[in-house]
Amino acid sequence: VEAERSVVFEEWRQGRSAAGRSDEDYFQTLMGGSLYASRLPIGKLDVIQNAKPATVRGFYQKWYHPKRMAILAVGDFEKYAGGVEKVLEQIKTIFDIEPPHPWHEAQPPPFIHEAEPKVSIFSDSETTAAGVSVDCKRARQPVMDHKDYRRTITEHIFHEAMSARLYKLAVSEEPPFYSASTAISFPSSTMETMNLGLSMEEGEELSGLERALTEIERVRSLGFGSAEIERAKANLLCDLEADIAEREQMESDSFCSSFVEHFCRAEPAMGVEYEVTLCRTILEQISDEDVAAVSNCYDWSQNCVVKVTRPQAGFLKKMMGGGGPTVTVGDIKAVFARVRAHRSPLEAWEQGDCESFDDFILKQGVSAAGTIKSTVELEQLEATELVLSNGMRVLHKHTRFLDDEVQVKAFAYGGLSELDSKTKEPLLSCRMSTQIASELGAFGIAPAQLVDMMAGMRVTLNTDIGSYSRAFAGECSPNDLESLFQMVYLLFTCSVPAQHSKVATLLKMMREQVENQWRSPQYCFAHKVTQVNTSRNKYFDSLSPSDVDAVNVDLASAFYRKCFRDPSVFTLVIVGNFDKETLSNLLERYMAAIPRPSDTLLEMPDAFGLPALPRNQNDTKPIEQNFPTTHVHETLTKWMVDPLCCTQMTFPLRIEASSTELTDSMLLGHAMQVLESRLVEKMRFDRGAIYNVSASAEFSATHSAAGKPIVGSASVSFTCQPRDVATLAQVVVRELETLKKEGPTTTEVETRATISRREYETSVTYNSWWVDRLTTSFTIRYYSGDLQNSFAHIEKTRKTVLESLSPQTLQAVFMQHFEHTGTHTLVTLKPSLLTILASGIKVQLEALLGGRQVSLESVAVGGGAVLAVSAVLLFSAARLRRR
Repeated sequence: VEAERSVVFEEWRQGRSAAGRSDEDYFQTLMGGSLYASRLPIGKLDVIQNAKPATVRGFYQKWYHPKRMAILAVGDFEKYAGGVEKVLEQIKTIFDIEPPHPWHEAQPPPFIHEAEPKVSIFSDSETTAAGVSVDCKRARQPVMDHKDYRRTITEHIFHEAMSARLYKLAVSEEPPFYSASTAISFPSSTMETMNLGLSMEEGEELSGLERALTEIERVRSLGFGSAEIERAKANLLCDLEADIAEREQMESDSFCSSFVEHFCRAEPAMGVEYEVTLCRTILEQISDEDVAAVSNCYDWSQNCVVKVTRPQAGFLKKMMGGGGPTVTVGDIKAVFARVRAHRSPLEAWEQGDCESFDDFILKQGVSAAGTIKSTVELEQLEATELVLSNGMRVLHKHTRFLDDEVQVKAFAYGGLSELDSKTKEPLLSCRMSTQIASELGAFGIAPAQLVDMMAGMRVTLNTDIGSYSRAFAGECSPNDLESLFQMVYLLFTCSVPAQHSKVATLLKMMREQVENQWRSPQYCFAHKVTQVNTSRNKYFDSLSPSDVDAVNVDLASAFYRKCFRDPSVFTLVIVGNFDKETLSNLLERYMAAIPRPSDTLLEMPDAFGLPALPRNQNDTKPIEQNFPTTHVHETLTKWMVDPLCCTQMTFPLRIEASSTELTDSMLLGHAMQVLESRLVEKMRFDRGAIYNVSASAEFSATHSAAGKPIVGSASVSFTCQPRDVATLAQVVVRELETLKKEGPTTTEVETRATISRREYETSVTYNSWWVDRLTTSFTIRYYSGDLQNSFAHIEKTRKTVLESLSPQTLQAVFMQHFEHTGTHTLVTLKPSLLTILASGIKVQLEALLGGRQVSLESVAVGGGAVLAVSAVLLFSAARLRRR
């Protein structure tokens, strides 16, 4: 118990972020009147620090009783000797024991009825965004029969339709909030709530809340439009079709979770086929009026709890009139009163006409179908490689891991590194090109309209522009593969005009986020780490509010269009359950139909002077990485609401270009995992100084051209008490020196090898793993036109490395890459002296007040005044002594 006390304290400390404090404050309001409000799961700090071992053992013996437990075993037992009978026998042998103490029946806490709304207004100097949450609470509703299940499905349809309506408001020309949605939540085993959550511009909390509440009242008075209900039902049916198609491929975890809910909360464990059949039947019986009636669960007069979270404006911002008006409990109640008063005269929701996705494609038109120029069967991979008439390369592999899933990923070389790094504006604007295109409609369709068009389809497609490449990736149901290819066609061919009015809200939101993120000590720490480890390279600079102000929307749009213009430089990987003939037809109809611009047009300079993007990896422009050549130790001291100390040690890595570079990088990955396990043992279990520690190597900014060294870094990160930083940093260096001198133990190596084998066995059963591995096989330096060779090289290297794992091989890795352990950076985030003093006073005050929360800011103001007076007295005394 004593050994774990400081570990649990460190876990408690990690939860004391702005989000953690906000959640705690709200939970106390939501669960007021019950023990849940005064005792969070991790426990009280006084108990963590002072509980006697006998008390902990007594709690364990009283409540960890067999009569409170269930054993759930799910798996392919028939594959093993003895089958299910053997598993049952082992369970009985291990768990059929006589409990040493009598059973105590726990009394479920009662549901606390609230006669009027309760409001929690949380303002914090480290909070980075404004938001409002409304919870209309009720006793937990059991699901015991078909009637109860029908209620849950009706509520699901309501939340789907309501959230879709709120989303349309959020992406409108003058949105009342940044985002909003409704859902059902389960804060405890005895309570559930109908939740409304919003985020908005700082200072607009009241107007945003009123607008969202008005929409719920509009539904209460006038109901939903039939099209809204149809779309919500279509989305649920789409999920049901996936469930039934993949019923034989469900993972054991899903079955286990279902049984856990059955044991803990008496939720029915029906099985997929029965539940899907029942849900389909019920959906046909649910009327539009049934769905609209769910709005009555949002009762603002009682059992209603409101949480308002907003950044606390600093002194200078308050002086300049920033931060918006103060929000009070009376303001929130006034909003409720106004909304109730407007129930009768509300006008109907303007739905507007929404054409189908097929009709939109038909109206846009598709170029004449192209052809498949060449086909190569890759027998070892059970895959096919194609080249289309427009130059796009396609690789497809059929699998049956999930019957209702197809995953795609495409990449092309050339990204942000091609921009002129000497001038900041192009890089800043182009960094935001993906978000700006998404706001405008990356596929030539407004976001709100696209959501309606895709109702009932399981299709996702996203784009990304990185340092050295650009890509698009997504997944779909086999039935929706044509729609996914249509979206890719639109991505390359549609026009996305730079409509500044539509982007204005996005830029305003981003500016506020950028401005407020500096409130977070953790963000400031991450920024400092990046600055130190890159020698303050401008390419890795964080955005500032003035950077957002300087974003050129036209430039960002032009760069985005340039990145997704030429299909001939893209390689498309497709993995999943598809019909090969259908796939070939769709590839010719849409992918091969994407027109390739002429070389002259591609090379022609544009109005912004954007560079031509390269066609292969050897022509990509490298990013300079200048890791410090000596030991650098920097400390970031910050005022914090709750004291927290974070540390990252970073060591430079360099793997020379050679035939063994892949082997070296894989061995390094295993070595870092061994180091992490060793540090957990030494720093947590031996010293009790941390809750967790991470160790990893990364090469994300490495230039991919052949013949170039692989440059990256190895980092060790942990949180601890400020007094332990120097000691724990020495522990890291000492363990690295020990691993260099003695190597890891045989047990450590065998454990790592076992984990690696298990991870691999699991990974190869996912389409996502195959997409990533096949993409890597194209981009690896060893690729020279034969995908099977590069894939085989990776696999052979993986097996060879795993077989060669030994204390000696990993010792050699540590000796090679950590030869000079003194060359590293050490960046530490520490609380200021005032933070530490105020925190100590706060703990004492809360103990005197019986656990009642005390604001650290108020303590700091008082403490600051005391320190100021003390400083004046000391200065006066020193002057007297000198005289």
